[in-house]
Amino acid sequence: MNLKGQGIVVAKRGVKLLHKVDASLQQGELVAVLGPNGAGKTTLLRALIGLQAVSDGQIHLEDQPISQFNDQTRALRVSYLPQQRELVWPNEVQDVVALGRYAHGAYLGSFSTRDEAAIEGAIDSCALQELRHRRLDTLSGGELARVHCARIFASQSPLIVADEPTAGLDLYHQHRLMALYRDAVDQGRGVLLVLHDLNLALTYADRIIWLNDGVIAGEHLPHEVTSQFVASLFSVKASVVQSNDHAYMLIAGYEDGST
Repeated sequence: MNLKGQGIVVAKRGVKLLHKVDASLQQGELVAVLGPNGAGKTTLLRALIGLQAVSDGQIHLEDQPISQFNDQTRALRVSYLPQQRELVWPNEVQDVVALGRYAHGAYLGSFSTRDEAAIEGAIDSCALQELRHRRLDTLSGGELARVHCARIFASQSPLIVADEPTAGLDLYHQHRLMALYRDAVDQGRGVLLVLHDLNLALTYADRIIWLNDGVIAGEHLPHEVTSQFVASLFSVKASVVQSNDHAYMLIAGYEDGST
């Protein structure tokens, strides 16, 4: 399964939000999209999965134009976790996780054996057993993030696209959540994430796409990222530290030397 966009152009009210952007995702890889605020990261994710109209370019899912898929057939192949994840009703955890099966035609009170196995597997993988009967409005930010992750996992879609899944989480919960996505990739799924934490991308991603002002500023494997590149893109003082098989980015302050 693969998702591929070539020459994507998105314009709104005469302003180009994306300009001839190429991006792809396939099963077995975790791709992180990073860049300054307003770079076009969310627009790119929405365009790739057919939720944002494009002015030009081609987007293919499973080697077919994304436009050929309706909402259900697309959802069976790609699960999407948007930046805003508010729910109207504070349902129980297990019911929210079960929403991941709706694209399969399931609904509450009418789950097949396969649906139930997928839901239980997602609850187990995200360590939500003790929380399954809790209402969402009683959960912490880290717990809630795991619930949304489990909902995506319950869909069993080959590809996952998530917009800032670690936003607002402390260091422990950021890494715990990223480890779940990494495990999903190691089990054969493809994951595309918008992130703001460079070190999370360097630690967990197979490939990093950099956006700036609606264009691709670069694309690297984690070990290829340099302090000079990060400094130029974000206007910060940066240095790269190599440790075992990973690189870590240290930010010392703004380009003008302030901290």
